Amino acid sequence: MGVQADRPPGVRPAVATRYAVETGRAQGISVAECLGGTGLRANELEQPGAVVRAGQELRVIRNLIAHGGAEGDGRAAGGPGGTYRGGARELGEATGRRYTLTSAGIVGYAMVTSPTVRDAIRLLPRYFAVTSVRFEPVFTETGDGLVVALGDGEIGSSVRDFLLARDLTAAREVVSALVSPLALAAQPESESVGGGFTVPHEVLDRPAQAPDAHTGLLCVQQCELALDRRQRHTGTAAQVRRILLHRPAVPPAPAEVAQELGVSERGLHNRLAAQHLSFRGLADQIRQLLAAELLDQGLSAETVARMTGATTRTTLAPGYSRRPGRSAGGTHDIPR
Repeated sequence: MGVQADRPPGVRPAVATRYAVETGRAQGISVAECLGGTGLRANELEQPGAVVRAGQELRVIRNLIAHGGAEGDGRAAGGPGGTYRGGARELGEATGRRYTLTSAGIVGYAMVTSPTVRDAIRLLPRYFAVTSVRFEPVFTETGDGLVVALGDGEIGSSVRDFLLARDLTAAREVVSALVSPLALAAQPESESVGGGFTVPHEVLDRPAQAPDAHTGLLCVQQCELALDRRQRHTGTAAQVRRILLHRPAVPPAPAEVAQELGVSERGLHNRLAAQHLSFRGLADQIRQLLAAELLDQGLSAETVARMTGATTRTTLAPGYSRRPGRSAGGTHDIPR
């Protein structure tokens, strides 16, 4: 086990494996049966930043399919190497429904605070990358809206149905959290993409937002934890940062922040001064820290600029420092 950042090839985030085990437990399959032959322990999967080898993740899925198929509740049964197409799909959908905006840490935060739903959907490839979802999202503009589907992957057929169902369901869950579920229309299945869903044009330019206050708070908290690795804030500065992170592209004015904290604007400035900070300086610092963290997560400079309110790539340059060995990667344009 290790830390998710800078992981070597063949090593994947443990979140997908943990969700598969949780699905197994809900089906009455023991943790031992789910993890059989992997060398993994359940407590390892719960550790922040935990990773597993790709082979371990696939072995857990095969265990889940095999034991799920043997339960006799409408799933196809068979021996090792057999196919469980109906059961695999059901189990994949059940696992996909466990994915949330908070599954991806700061990338989930980036989706919640994106200027528009379209901007948030642009981040799905990064969401998939940090949650070990395997099939690449494919975006197609139609007369009805933006179709989100999945490109075909290179996974053996014994788990392909599970993974397609899981990944498509996960994508739908995440996008549904940003728009009304009723606004998403299902697409017919195809052999290459396993179906998809459409986000109507009238939804795409609406502001993205968390489905509820609790989820929004969790996303902000995960962002704060990430920023603490770069610069830890305490006291009034930490409170101000939390408020500013709710609207990074269009931050509130000092008077609004003071009102939310229950102090006068002068009192807010005095409290920050006691920490050798000014409101504007703190806001600029937070913007730069946030930009640096998002760039390290693989978001493009253009995306980060829109999120943080910067206007050009050069605006980001003076204050961010990408960690060595990290690539911007992961940028996927969708029709506008």
